[in-house]
Parts: sequence; structure tokens; C-alpha cells
Amino acid sequence: MRKLVVIIKFFLKIISKFPLLTRATKYAFHKVYKNKGNFLYYEKNNLSFVLHRNETISNSIFLDDEFEFSKFLCAYKIIKKKKRTLIDIGANLGSISIPALKKNYFEKAILFEPNPESLRLLKINILINNLEEKAILNELALSNTKSSKILKSDLRFNRGDNRLISNRKILAKNHFKVKTDLLDNYTSKYSKDNCFIKIDVQGEECNILISSKKTLSKKIPIMIEFEPKNLKKNWIKYYVYIIKYYEYVYDLKEKNLSKITNNKSNLENLFKTYEKKNSFTDLLFV
Repeated sequence: MRKLVVIIKFFLKIISKFPLLTRATKYAFHKVYKNKGNFLYYEKNNLSFVLHRNETISNSIFLDDEFEFSKFLCAYKIIKKKKRTLIDIGANLGSISIPALKKNYFEKAILFEPNPESLRLLKINILINNLEEKAILNELALSNTKSSKILKSDLRFNRGDNRLISNRKILAKNHFKVKTDLLDNYTSKYSKDNCFIKIDVQGEECNILISSKKTLSKKIPIMIEFEPKNLKKNWIKYYVYIIKYYEYVYDLKEKNLSKITNNKSNLENLFKTYEKKNSFTDLLFV
């Protein structure tokens, strides 16, 4: 058995020198074991995650070593000036906030996550990365009211797909009653000089934006997922404060990032572009 372990380590050391071979090996392992058990452990470059064994975000971290973190870094580099605090709305299992803290891009992070299933792993991942002093976790959803709503979650293939729906009785295992609050209640101490906001909440962005006038008036840099099929029919009305207070917007899916004047017309053009593609992007407002 000892010899077998030595042999395996020898081959893994060789494989690790070739990225394509490394990914192919990880993919083969994942293909065989993805349905055997509920969780798997990932560790690389001083970064650790407990992951779901077969789910979109977890699969990406295990196979590609990240989930949309490179896109997040694009936004971070555009801002240039280092911010002390990251506000991560829709933190999931920590795919953005944990590497952002571990790599010292931020001194602390304020996390919002309402999904009980994701919260379990998020709490574990904060602990195993020794971030208890830096990560402030709020077990709730941000929306347009301080109350409670029903969260409908995909508990199979994409645990980042959580949607607040009208308050009604819980009808299924994937329906959870969760607390909601306003972003303005958490940003009184922050400004554009010390804070960066990331929002990824499957269409609830509209309700957050329309109820965050105090926050947005501070012009804190903000990165928002922008997916036409998830937006409300009259979505542009909910972006009124974004349009009023922010001068420029960046489409983070573009290869050659360039600032676009932030106005109603340009946002509507971006909407039409991604609606036609049946795709999505992330927008950075500054």
C-alpha cells in the first residue's frame, strides 16, 4: 500500500506540470466519482473548499480552480485603488469572497447568503481557510423590504440559482422561508474609497438597486450580474439610481474592456445585445 501511494504521488507530481493533463485527470476523476457521496475537498495554493460533488459552481472550482473569479479580478483591476471591504451579495459557498480575502485583495468581507444548503458549506469554508476574523456572514437575502420571503432554490445542478418568490406556504423541499433586508442598512460606514460591492442574485438585483439610494449615492464601485431573461419587464426603472449616480459602466465579458458612458440608452443597448444572444454578462459601474 505504501509503495502504491509513492507511485501515485510520483505520477501526480508529473501530471501537475502540465495544465491540460492536470485538467484531464481531474475531469476523469470527477466523471467516475461525481455521484459517489455528497461532498468533495479541494485544496490548492493555500486555498481550500468543501464542495458539492456534482453541481455547477463546485464543478468549476474543482476542474478550473475558480468560479468567475478571473472576471471579478478584471473589475478589481479597473478600480485600481485597493478597497478595504468587499460586500458580497449572493456569496454562495464563498467562490469569490474567500479567494479575495486569502489573496489579500481585501481586508474583510461582508457576506450575504440566504440558502441553508449553501450556508453550511460557506461556514465550513470560512473556518477551514481561517477567515473567521475577516468574513462577516449575514444569513439573509437583500431585497426591497425588511421582512421575510420564500426562496426557491435549485438543489441539484446549480445551487447558485436562488430566486425570491412571492410570500406563500412552503410547497417543496427546495422552498425556504428566509429573512430579507435592505442594503442601505449595512453601508453607513462605507464609501467609494474603502468599499466594493458585488451582486449576483438571479434577478433580485432590480429590487436591491431601487431600494439602495443611500448606498448608490456614495458611488461605491459595484459589479452586477446582468442577464436579460432574469430581469423584470420594466427593469430600466429599477436602475434609476445607478444611472443617476454612476458615470461609467464596463461590460466585463468584452475582451477589450473600455468604459461606456452610463445612461439609459447604452444600458438598453446592452440589454438587447445579451437578450439576442440569450446570454448574460457582469457590469461594473464606477
